[in-house]
Amino acid sequence: MNSLLRKEYRIYHTASRDSFNALIFEKARLLKQANLLEWSYRELCRIETNARISDELSYEKALNSFLRNDFGNSYNQLLSIPDSVRIGTKQYLFLWLLTLSELDKWEECKTIMNRMIKAGKISEEEIVSLQTTVKYKSPGTALKLSSYLPGLGEIYAGNIGKGLTSFIIHAGLIWFAYEQYVAAFYITGTFAGVYPLYRFYNGGRNLSYKLALQYNEAQDWKLRKQYQTIIRKLFE
Repeated sequence: MNSLLRKEYRIYHTASRDSFNALIFEKARLLKQANLLEWSYRELCRIETNARISDELSYEKALNSFLRNDFGNSYNQLLSIPDSVRIGTKQYLFLWLLTLSELDKWEECKTIMNRMIKAGKISEEEIVSLQTTVKYKSPGTALKLSSYLPGLGEIYAGNIGKGLTSFIIHAGLIWFAYEQYVAAFYITGTFAGVYPLYRFYNGGRNLSYKLALQYNEAQDWKLRKQYQTIIRKLFE
């Protein structure tokens, strides 16, 4: 904390714009090291931009945003850096590829990685085998299928176990309610059969919707990890 106060004291008393910018950079990096990322980003925004430091400033803002999981802002900051600098500078390129992978921009990421095959750290087959699209499950379709036949939506969403369990529970409740009504136990049939059936039916529809979303997130995560594993191999 004392070092940050000393930095701020020097910043306040400096008359040189270059010294001001350099001190702000140092303070922002100290804050980043202390994991105070939001404060670090605010300090970077204080810097008086000029052509000489604009690329470095954009990179620092992009890195800060990436560490805060603000991948959209990281992308925009890196995009402001000229292509020749962004692609030609190792640390910029590394962050650029990671940001593209986090935003699921697989095609653009793969195109850049294809140019790096000559580095010899990965094979052409590793790049060629990477997918650029993911086959998603429609949450709306999963919900509709569970509306038509309980359990079917869960199976469509990739969870056969939950689907079969849902079907068995619904079938059991229908059978139980039917037996109670046949025996003229209407109250028991309603509160121990029909009412739970209604709750399970709506719960199953909602579950199938969530399972489809989870399936899609898992597929994105799996492909993202494949890309990031190769990206890290390229820069080892």
